[in-house]
Amino acid sequence: MHFTTTITALGFVLSAAAVPASQSWIVDPAAATDAPAVPDSGNPVAADANVAAGTTGDANVRNYCDFPVYLYVCGQDPASCTPEYTLAAKTGTYSEVFSTPNNGRSIKMGTTSGEVAKPILQFEYTNTGSGQVAYDLSEVNGNPFGPYGFFLTSNNNACFHEECPAPGTHDVCPWVFTTPTNGLVSDCPIASSIGVTLCG
Repeated sequence: MHFTTTITALGFVLSAAAVPASQSWIVDPAAATDAPAVPDSGNPVAADANVAAGTTGDANVRNYCDFPVYLYVCGQDPASCTPEYTLAAKTGTYSEVFSTPNNGRSIKMGTTSGEVAKPILQFEYTNTGSGQVAYDLSEVNGNPFGPYGFFLTSNNNACFHEECPAPGTHDVCPWVFTTPTNGLVSDCPIASSIGVTLCG
């Protein structure tokens, strides 16, 4: 459920070409834990009411916090992550087209530069290859945005979306993973847009 791994240039809005030459890809076993892809929840696929059929959607992050957010994207094969991206205070955004099937992704967000491990909030998703995306939010490696609140968002109202208000604990937001087994995995059609809004 909780993974960190490499990105494929295919599917990135912020592509590898946008990375400064001084930065390199993170290939660090300590930074990329070995874990399975987000499983299909087994729930019926929601009707894709708001998005044109036959297109691939995206995963996104919006930073409405009063401070910058530091973000890595990790894939599954091989186990490595992108360089750090900085989302500017109040205005920073990140978006990527959903990855190729069964290449699970973890978008890791933190408040401290250079911290790929924790404390981080993780938006995790897998393109199941069957016309849907399985996704979740994880605080297994910390709760840096709990004091500010955050939202799981989608442009498809039929897909699970929810606010997690402060303090962002499991008691308040039982759908967020705080252990490897205690959260909610949801499904959304592949053409949809899903993501996280921080401090919204």
